Amino acid sequence: MPSDLPDSLRPAWASLAAAAVRAGTLTAETAPGFVDAVLAPLDLARWIRARIEADGLLVEDDNGPMPHPLIREYAALVPVLRAGLRLYGLTPELVADREDAS
Repeated sequence: MPSDLPDSLRPAWASLAAAAVRAGTLTAETAPGFVDAVLAPLDLARWIRARIEADGLLVEDDNGPMPHPLIREYAALVPVLRAGLRLYGLTPELVADREDAS
């Protein structure tokens, strides 16, 4: 675990790093990229989801109820997160392929 890893990212590191190490994609050299490509987007996605859940899917503005504005941000973040997970071998199909090969 990088010594400068923010506290908010430590639980995600604990849950995902071992799988990435087993996949051979997480090393000391790739750790900064892992943080940027996987952990940071995951942390942001979790924050956005929590905010939407707290506020509700619909929020009020001057024109009445409207979809929560963070829904669009979340939707834009999902492909970024999926790409990071894929890059580090953390998608279900890649994990299953490695298990089948062993």
